Order: sequence, then structure tokens, then C-alpha cells
Amino acid sequence: MKKQLLFLSLASTLVSCTTIRQIKNQKIETRTNCSRFVAVNNKMIYHAKIDGVDQSFLFDTGSTISVLTDSTATDMRQKELGSLLSVKMANNQKVKLQTMTASFDSELFHSDNKVFAYINAPKSKCSPDTSYKGILGMDAFFKNDNPLYLDFSNGKICNISLLEKNELITKGYTELKSECKSKQIFVFVTMFGKEYKFKLDTGFVGAVIFPSSEYVQLSNYNTLAFEGSLFKTVSSNAYGADVFIENIPVTIGSLTVNSNVIQSTSVGDDDNYLLGYSFMKGFDWIIDFNNNNVYVKRNSVELKNKLDADIFKYAAAEKEQKLYVLVKQKKENDFQVGDQIIAVKGETVTPENICRLQDLLNATRDWKSLNISVSPAKKE
Repeated sequence: MKKQLLFLSLASTLVSCTTIRQIKNQKIETRTNCSRFVAVNNKMIYHAKIDGVDQSFLFDTGSTISVLTDSTATDMRQKELGSLLSVKMANNQKVKLQTMTASFDSELFHSDNKVFAYINAPKSKCSPDTSYKGILGMDAFFKNDNPLYLDFSNGKICNISLLEKNELITKGYTELKSECKSKQIFVFVTMFGKEYKFKLDTGFVGAVIFPSSEYVQLSNYNTLAFEGSLFKTVSSNAYGADVFIENIPVTIGSLTVNSNVIQSTSVGDDDNYLLGYSFMKGFDWIIDFNNNNVYVKRNSVELKNKLDADIFKYAAAEKEQKLYVLVKQKKENDFQVGDQIIAVKGETVTPENICRLQDLLNATRDWKSLNISVSPAKKE
């Protein structure tokens, strides 16, 4: 499926008394240790035990809190639930979250009463994401003055001592201009001749994304534009326009690499400048939150900097047992985003064949050969 998980951006303005008490009583013991992660479709999957049961989590430096997205991760019937109200996601949509506590244990930390937000994330019948049960945010880290070490060379997440940090930075690491605040990590990046402040966000599967409000003379570059729901948050698809720009020099500190970058209207507001997993994996990172130090070292991981000439023209997705055009290249006009797909190759879409037909559509670059019938999207 061509949709990409974007990230979780939480900004709560109202909380219940239960939630306030849960946060006040929470205690997290950080362990100076390393633990492996697995890369699954450009997502960092990390394993930890919740209430004694091993579960998988998306490791997300862009999320300030940890979240359960699947009610089967623990026995929700036994939990006292609090409320987080007026919570804004990355695409500016507001959703209601509940809070709960659970024991949480891994090689990196332990807590008997770790606070989690809970959101009933929508699941697609045809494209269920079963790689994780929740999101591990930055609230679980930066305790006891332990710097965070993201070792992409060896697939490890580490809490390291200050002594280990000082030993590592002598081995070819570059210090970056940075800001570490409110459980978020920002570094300063130069591209298109201008310096920008970007958030480190491993929950975003892409490389570099910034808002359309920043002026770029796109005619000077090789680009590919999409419209529709190319990205999604935990709670919904993010609708908008996204332009991929090829082979842009991106400078962090004294290091310059070439990368694809995305100029986007779909990610929400003008504050979304993100370095995602596909960029971050090209470096190893030391993040000393308490002392506001971020260091990087280029590793051997290749970074993508060319556009895919064979990338899809359209993508489809099932919603409520109907099949829709989800996203399209902007220059394509045979179908429009939101068109309901009624039949493919003369075969009417039904609940029984919808997933097979979705897979066929998304495996076919040129839909002209598929004899597709649609019910046009309603114009607003």
C-alpha cells in the first residue's frame, strides 16, 4: 500500500483529574543498556512487555507521549481510564484520547505504572498494519540524565552514560546546532540556501518534509506531485498536495548529503519540518536531551535521492467495504481522488473480492488496462 504513516503530534489542552493523577504518580526507571529494533517498511519496531506480555511498538522520536493503538495489547477492562481532550494530530484534526497505566518493561526501562494514551486506531479490512500495537514516545526516555544513542549502523536503541557519550563523540561525530525541549528534538538544517529548524521524527517514514508555505522555485528541479491522502496519522488519512523534489543537498552541521525532499500541504500547519526515518537512518545519532547536545556521524546506509520513474499513478483503498481512489499523480486526470471504484475488468466490486481488487489496482502502474468503472466523487 502506498500510504505512509506520518507521525503523532499531540498538544492537549484539557485533561481529566484521573489523567493528572496518573501522570503525577508515574515512575520510570531508565536502564543504561542497548536494545535492538527491527526495520519494517521504514518503521522502527521495538519490543517491550506491557503487563507482562511482549508486544511490538513503533519507536517514534516525534511523539511526546506513548500510545496504545490496539485494545488487544492489554486487558482494557481492568483499566481505570482518564481523558485527554482537544488533542491535535499532525493533520490538524482533533481526536479524543483516553489514558491508562500499565507495567512496562524492556532492556531500556521499567515502570510499574507507565502512562499510555489510548486511541482506537481505524483498521483497514484490506491493509491491516499488524507490525505494532502502540507507539513508544519520548516520555519513556531522557530520565536520569541518560543520553539517547540511535545506532542505525547496528540496529540498536541505547541509553548511554555520559562517559560513554564522551567516548563516542571522539570517534568522528559532528555536533549539530540543536534544541531539545518539551520531549522534542530539533536540529538546524540548511537546504535551498536557507537554514530551517527540523524535528527528528522516526515515526515519519519519509526522509525530509517541509510545508508549502516555504517558497521554492520548483521549475528549477525535477519534481513529482501527488494529491490525495498520501500520508496518514494514527487516526485518519491526511488529505492534501505533496511535491517530491529530487536530489537536494541537505546540510546538517558540517555534513552534506543529497536526498529527496517533500513539500507538503497534507501534514497540517506551517510548523511541520521533519527529518524522518528514511533520512535519519543514514546517520548514527547521540542525543543528550538534558545538556541540549545532538551529535551525528554518517554511516554506510544509502540514502535515496532519485525519484522512482515507475512509481504508481493512482492508488486505491478500501473504506467501509467500498473501494476509492485514494491518491493520484497530479498530472493524471483519468480518475479523481474520491471516485468510488465500481468495477475492475468488468468485475463488480463486492465485500468478497474488494481486497483482491485493491491489491490488483495497487500492483498496476497504468490503470488504463484494467477497464475501471467509477462513480465520480461528489464536488463540494
